[in-house]
Amino acid sequence: MTISGIGQGMSMSMLYGMQNTQKPSASDIVNNIFQKLDTNGDGVLSADEISKAGNQAQNILGADANGDRVVTKDELSAEITKKMASHRAHHIMSKLDTNGDGSLSTDEINNGGTAAQSILPADTNGDGVVSMTELIAYLTNNSAANLASSSETPSQLNSLV
Repeated sequence: MTISGIGQGMSMSMLYGMQNTQKPSASDIVNNIFQKLDTNGDGVLSADEISKAGNQAQNILGADANGDRVVTKDELSAEITKKMASHRAHHIMSKLDTNGDGSLSTDEINNGGTAAQSILPADTNGDGVVSMTELIAYLTNNSAANLASSSETPSQLNSLV
């Protein structure tokens, strides 16, 4: 991943003023970054705008998925969502992976309670094991789908993180 500050203590969010006690959403972070860095108000972050923001902001250019040297809100949101999902997945794995093999068996998931059981659909290949790759993809896809309601499956995982 290219935005190294995101997903590791949310240092980029701290840098751009998201210093509240509640974890900000990817959308909150993106909006705040754009508010601070989009100095010409054109709705994209140019390499020039990013370079003027300092060394820590340089990682934002890595979110330029199509290589056009500008970062859109969608590109930055996708990158931040992936980082946040990876961060959550590592925390979840550390809590549930009781045998330390780097994956979650159905037994480990079931022993984790109702919240943990909500990740059973992450086993996309049906082998009865949720790998780190599957867990990150599951969390990324569900975050990208804006599953914000507390009744939605990924939100149940907040008790694990």
